Amino acid sequence: MKLNINAIQTNTGIIGYFDVLGYESFLENNSSEDGIKNVLKTISTIDENTIEDFISAFKSVSIFSDLKRIFVEEFETRIFSDTIIVFARYKENEENELKLLRWFLFIIFGEMLYSKMFEFGLPVRGAIGFGKYSSVEYCFAGRPIIETYKQARELDLSACVFIESAEKEFDSLSPLSSIFADFFKEILPKYSVPLKNSQTKNLYTLLKARTNQNTSLEIKEQVKESFKKHKKSITLREESKITNTTDFFNFLNLRKQYNQING
Repeated sequence: MKLNINAIQTNTGIIGYFDVLGYESFLENNSSEDGIKNVLKTISTIDENTIEDFISAFKSVSIFSDLKRIFVEEFETRIFSDTIIVFARYKENEENELKLLRWFLFIIFGEMLYSKMFEFGLPVRGAIGFGKYSSVEYCFAGRPIIETYKQARELDLSACVFIESAEKEFDSLSPLSSIFADFFKEILPKYSVPLKNSQTKNLYTLLKARTNQNTSLEIKEQVKESFKKHKKSITLREESKITNTTDFFNFLNLRKQYNQING
């Protein structure tokens, strides 16, 4: 197959890199066909209607009239074995509120993907970046793709974080809109994220959609079940990720309880 070099496009936008944890063990005990079918099924359940329902409270805001068009026309998803990459490109000379709408949609999509993959038993770790990238057909290249790949692979837990380029762009836009201000505070906490080198990094993190367990023991059991589901084996590397993921979910649970009390 020949690629049309003249068709290469350069875009600026948001890039999400998601790495499926335990996928090698999954394939050792399940068929690759089952794996790709279930990943595709998970992603296909996150359609424009799902997202529109999720943010129905904002329908009175005029910029949300572009919601379906942006999600259908400008979000792209690519799956390569244990990797899911999502792109949301900016349009030239668009207003900041429309750029923020893309961030809003991307965060919601990322949280749904993260949560649904966890519930299915294929937890992911991911990173979200921002910048220029080039594409032609199914080929993509660009610095933010490499940066998100590197950051995701450094995470010692199942979580999805913003890298520096995403945080810088997001922080430059978010103060410009009162529409999103409180909502972003609610859905995008900062957390001291554990890395493979035994260090931590304070980063924006996506929420898990549901953290309703009442005790730390219940949360740990749920995390362990997701990591070992589909006959996956648990090694010392996974034990570390299970512990760190449990701590992260406990943080989200306590934060949710605090916000409910202090309204």
